[in-house]
Amino acid sequence: MKERKEVECLGTDIVSITDAAWSLDESKFSGMGGIIKYQSVVVMWHYKYDMEELKALRIHGLEMWAEVTAVALLPVLKEAVDKTEQAWGAEGILKERVDNMSVVDVIKGSKAKDATLVLLRKVRNRVVATIKWQIESSWIWTHDPAQLGDGLSRGKIELIRKQLISEGFQVIVEVDLREYNPIQDFQKLRGMLINEGLNQKSAKSKGHLPYPPNCRKKRSKRT
Repeated sequence: MKERKEVECLGTDIVSITDAAWSLDESKFSGMGGIIKYQSVVVMWHYKYDMEELKALRIHGLEMWAEVTAVALLPVLKEAVDKTEQAWGAEGILKERVDNMSVVDVIKGSKAKDATLVLLRKVRNRVVATIKWQIESSWIWTHDPAQLGDGLSRGKIELIRKQLISEGFQVIVEVDLREYNPIQDFQKLRGMLINEGLNQKSAKSKGHLPYPPNCRKKRSKRT
């Protein structure tokens, strides 16, 4: 009998890994996805971008949208854990790994010039305020073996499922956000991101960039 590989116990830590793919080639799968794991339970989620989203948003905006989506899906992970005999920690550390260093910098407080990143950081801050978990954000290399979000963002759903099974996860919850989306105001945020992205592209084509939301141009002092 083949010996079963046990999942490394993460204690009270949650690990979230996300990624996004961008291409205007309709023959290719472009989307966002990731895994959120806690002990032997894992949520694998994915969302296929449509052409409207791909034409409006740049890759770093899509990457941060993926990160915000993962944080908003924590209740799905908790619900799955609650159905097992494993205890959900009231407090702990959410270790999120993002495949874009610019996004990590914005999360940690660096100035964002892109209006979509400014918007997403505000939304993220509101979501984070509702949880008690400490969050540690870091970059992950696309070709890191742990980066399963890359495959999910490219439509390799079954391949990633088999990988998670081989790693010994006892509960695997798949969430296709095109089929079932438990995130409140997801469509509202989508619309706001598209508007910001299109406004920014329009302004750039005219030779200037709009100021991010709630930012005003400082008047020069008279001498």
